[in-house]
Amino acid sequence: MVHIVYIPKINVSKRKIPTGKAVFIIDTSYSTKSKLYNLSGKIFREILKNDTTINQFAVLSFDVMPRKLTKGFKDNTSQNRDKIFSILNQIWLEGATNFSSVLNLIQNDNALRDADTYFLLSDGEITWGNNNVILLQKAFKRLFKKRWICYSAGNIPVNQQLFNNLTRANGQIIHIGLNQDLNSASKAHQQTPVKLNKIYSKDSSEFIISGDIIQLYPGQILEIATRIPRWKNNFQMNVIINGVNQSLHIPLEMNTQLKYLSSRAWAELYTQKLLDIVNPEIETHILALSQRFSLTNQFASFIILETTREYISHNIIPEELNLRKLSQNISSKITDLNIDAPNMDDLPKSSISFIKTLKSVRNTPVWKTNKTIKILNNLSSIINKPSGDTGINSRQIYQWAVNTYKHSPEKVLRILSTIIELKPEDDQEARLVGYL
Repeated sequence: MVHIVYIPKINVSKRKIPTGKAVFIIDTSYSTKSKLYNLSGKIFREILKNDTTINQFAVLSFDVMPRKLTKGFKDNTSQNRDKIFSILNQIWLEGATNFSSVLNLIQNDNALRDADTYFLLSDGEITWGNNNVILLQKAFKRLFKKRWICYSAGNIPVNQQLFNNLTRANGQIIHIGLNQDLNSASKAHQQTPVKLNKIYSKDSSEFIISGDIIQLYPGQILEIATRIPRWKNNFQMNVIINGVNQSLHIPLEMNTQLKYLSSRAWAELYTQKLLDIVNPEIETHILALSQRFSLTNQFASFIILETTREYISHNIIPEELNLRKLSQNISSKITDLNIDAPNMDDLPKSSISFIKTLKSVRNTPVWKTNKTIKILNNLSSIINKPSGDTGINSRQIYQWAVNTYKHSPEKVLRILSTIIELKPEDDQEARLVGYL
């Protein structure tokens, strides 16, 4: 296994398009408790400080609901930047990710709708509301034709389809590499990106790039992982950027301590690539890689067990890790299976008849309430950690919501939606929330 961190040589070419009036859209959902939220705040500040073509800016946050963190547009001054940055540092991260809510807020506000550039500081992984990118594009046609700048970071998976569709009109997806200086990343939207054509080597046929990068900017860090069939003292790799070849000769040194770290780095990048594929057969490989290399993701988490009996009682069985089979599955396009709806041709007539009878069933509410709960949707509702034990799993979060309901029922929605954020495709969790 070989793990490479490389800064390619790229000529700087400034864009002629000024950023103008900018809207920053910052994800404050529970999932950003990873490094993403802290990074979002820092890159937000760097962009405003370095881009003199931003004359005014507005800041929105969103989780299960959207909020305006600024009243209208503010002049791009150090005083205004510091004020918003201070607010961002106080926000308690909670709730599911509802991207359609913030799009709806922008669409219904004349000033926000007429902005020149939109910066999305989020992984784009939608867990609440409309998560179909094509339907979102149809519902918000005008906004999808605007200039969007989207950011990805390290090995954090992103909604690649959403990012691609948002950035088609002079937009850009900017990847921030491992321990990268934010100064260069904050200026990337002002520079014409160059194309990463290909990475190849006679010693290896498979390269995994963190962030699944297509476009590059000056100062960007490329994190690359590959497997070589046999040990060599020197590894030669070619990186083609804008049609120009950059040849690298990398000396390799056998280190038993670093051998596992390099293998784990490769597995982490490879798993990141697989997480973008929705298919049951691929999920098995993700779990196998996670078990072998101690990775955490939506398919794998850590549990501390001390005896063999505990493994048996939890029914934990190691998954087979067959890299050759995995490669064959991907190359044979097994991921093109239709997962949006069942194949009606495979259903028996009795099942189809039953489905038709459902048309006559009246809508029945899950429960009735005596009063309409007013949802608190302002800055004060998300500032600082709320009182009480917030919990670390679904049952604890649910109990916290029950306790909160007694004195602040308007805050319950944001708390409960966190359960969906943790397990967006789990029917049992959805029923617990009452989301269905």
